[in-house]
Amino acid sequence: MGNGAFHFSQDSKSTNWVEPCVRDWRDAFPLAIRDDNPAWRHMQELGRQVAAICAGRCLTGVCDLHSNADALSALRGPQNFCLDFYDCPELVGEAMRQVRSLYQPVYQKLYETGGMSAATGTIGWIPFWCAGRYATIQCDFVCMVSPELSRQFIIPALAEEAEFLDHCIYHLDGPGTLPHLDDILSIQAIDAIQWVSGDGQPPMHTWLDVLKKCQAAGKGLQISGVNFEQIKMLTRELKPEGIVYCVRVDSEKELDAIARWLEQNAGVSRWV
Repeated sequence: MGNGAFHFSQDSKSTNWVEPCVRDWRDAFPLAIRDDNPAWRHMQELGRQVAAICAGRCLTGVCDLHSNADALSALRGPQNFCLDFYDCPELVGEAMRQVRSLYQPVYQKLYETGGMSAATGTIGWIPFWCAGRYATIQCDFVCMVSPELSRQFIIPALAEEAEFLDHCIYHLDGPGTLPHLDDILSIQAIDAIQWVSGDGQPPMHTWLDVLKKCQAAGKGLQISGVNFEQIKMLTRELKPEGIVYCVRVDSEKELDAIARWLEQNAGVSRWV
């Protein structure tokens, strides 16, 4: 195995890339979180420091976990990992079983070091609050495989994560994930969907067929980057229940106008 180092770029300071380090899954097993891993120790220490500074004022959120097949893709490299589904599916199955076992202890450690408890509740990188355990779940890698492979290897992992959490939202990233939408929506423990249409694609609020399909499956929606006129259009097309709009406004006055309009036209009794 290589060292699996992180790489950062001055052109994209909020993103990192992982150097693949698995050449053969048989040499990588067992997959485990090493307590002496510098990145893992740093994440825990950072959580403790932020929690101490923010105690009584704000919450420390659960970070983007990149679990299940996303973690394996980073370790192996996406191109090689895609080939593994055909060359050694039994090793992929074992790798998935092992990485799935890490989700709960990783979440629990971040929950504890971040100072979260039943008294504080939890938040995440998609900024919802939950009295219990909440996080965003996802698998961006799913766009690289067929629905048949996803049902065998990935969907069970996503269902397991959703069922462990008290509430969760699914980050549905890009048109390549849409062939899997029915399977994702079938996971009862997923509460809501954040649809992200992706770079070079029409904005998320224009994908009414996707948004309506999510609502028909009983899921809430987070719709980001919308203005007043777009919210009016969406209110005509979608049910108001379970929608969170993340709006673009230039002033508090404009935000108040949107809130009043929603109260009068969408049956919204409280603006949060």
